[in-house]
Amino acid sequence: MPRKQWKTIVISCVVTLFVLFGAWKLSTWLTLQKPINSVFESGESFVTVTDIDVQPSVVSVQLTIIDADTFVQKFPEMNHTLQKIIGDKKLNVTWKNQPNALTKEAWEVSRFHIQEAIAHKKYGEIPAVTEKEAHEKGIDSLSRIDEDYLYISFMDGKRFTVEMVPIQPEGKKLD
Repeated sequence: MPRKQWKTIVISCVVTLFVLFGAWKLSTWLTLQKPINSVFESGESFVTVTDIDVQPSVVSVQLTIIDADTFVQKFPEMNHTLQKIIGDKKLNVTWKNQPNALTKEAWEVSRFHIQEAIAHKKYGEIPAVTEKEAHEKGIDSLSRIDEDYLYISFMDGKRFTVEMVPIQPEGKKLD
């Protein structure tokens, strides 16, 4: 085969790959990344999106929490909206806690009691457990539950520990 034909074939393949990859990135941005960003940017200043990674079966969202109290109150609705946006893909939402010794210890002590309450389906006991532990440490706590997750925060001024715990039996255990 002449050299010019090989050059044409290689250039055609490279151009085709660029077009396909570009179309996939544009489609991903329009159907997933832009709507996900709009969920968090809808006038809310308690959380910011650090990163969105879209894979064929998983969407990972990295957040920075600014106000833990508001986050625990409003995130359950946002989580359901995100699930609707991504469809059958798995959603991984992560954030970095900003704990101090008190919030970290409150979570560690409460974890066993929370796990037991979930195992015995005594969800009503969880707020009492977290509030008792927070009161003993002189910090604030907030817990909220929906059909899929338990949202718990321990706050000491600007320092906080926020956890999102699955309440379904097939969910992962508390680490």
